[in-house]
Amino acid sequence: MKRLWAVLIMSAILSAAGFAVETVLAPMEVVGEAAPGEDLPRGDSFSKSVVKYLKVLDRSGVLQPSVKPLPKEEGHLRSILDASSFSAYYGLDMLVFGRLSCTPEYIDGYLQVYDVQNGEIRHRIYSRDQAGRYDRLAEDLAGKLFEYLTGDLGLAPVYPSYEVQRNIWDLRGRIGYWSPMGSWRDNLSGILSVEAAGFLTPEYPLGEYGPWLYGMRFGVSLGYDLGVSTPGHEEFVFHGIRTGIPVELTVTRYNDSRKSYSLGVTPFFMLDVLVQERRYEGSYTTSTAAIGMSLSGAVRYYLNETSAVGLGLELSSVFYDPPRYEIRPSLVYEYRFPGRGEEKVE
Repeated sequence: MKRLWAVLIMSAILSAAGFAVETVLAPMEVVGEAAPGEDLPRGDSFSKSVVKYLKVLDRSGVLQPSVKPLPKEEGHLRSILDASSFSAYYGLDMLVFGRLSCTPEYIDGYLQVYDVQNGEIRHRIYSRDQAGRYDRLAEDLAGKLFEYLTGDLGLAPVYPSYEVQRNIWDLRGRIGYWSPMGSWRDNLSGILSVEAAGFLTPEYPLGEYGPWLYGMRFGVSLGYDLGVSTPGHEEFVFHGIRTGIPVELTVTRYNDSRKSYSLGVTPFFMLDVLVQERRYEGSYTTSTAAIGMSLSGAVRYYLNETSAVGLGLELSSVFYDPPRYEIRPSLVYEYRFPGRGEEKVE
């Protein structure tokens, strides 16, 4: 008993300090008969559904729920001996295992929380639902498990408060490499890609999902690409000028506000200018224009309240015939003009 209290006290201390306590679910044992016209779910899939709902509930990210596969040639966990062997195999802090019993009318879910340190079952969870309502049953089991882990064991800290910011302006500079893909790569080679962009975030965050805060920002961008002909082709220099309207989803974690992630889409207008020094005709310049679309992602680390550095990756398509597909890895710098805080949220 003293060992159990020591584990719980250390877990609470680590949780308050922002450390994670890994909660592992073993694949559920599924037994019985499915409703007519339906198949029994896979045990690992059902456990992953429980984990999905646990992550939504665990906004602080302390529980770190996951599903680990059964070791080779090992059956489902049914006893304390099975749980002990599974825990030793993976070196676990906490293990949850159970069984899903199905009939044509009902489905019953059982979860058991195994105390790795003392080799005991500390808690049992039960839920029943109509046949076929597997996702709803998984959500209910996850809720009861979360209530036990956070209420009885106190593993999760109090959720931190955050301030809603309005009218946030960001300036972004990006420098990197670019390369066409597909048939265009045979003739054209990228050298340098640069971009400047400005963004407005009307309100951040717009909401929350599990441990994540999310928002939207809207901007305008101007980019320049430099390229040259590939060896074996008539020499030319390529200049690409892009103007776009990026829209980005930005997310941060409750307990890691210095790191920010974004995923964006940008419709753009592209002007290509090709400059050739022809052998007998002198300099020759031609230009073409087209619209395009790009998908981008970035991770940024804030050095302070206003400055951030990061890495970005963009995939784009210019709607020529055939389309020109491009990839752009880059280094990113952003400067933020802080918005106006208006309310506290607990």
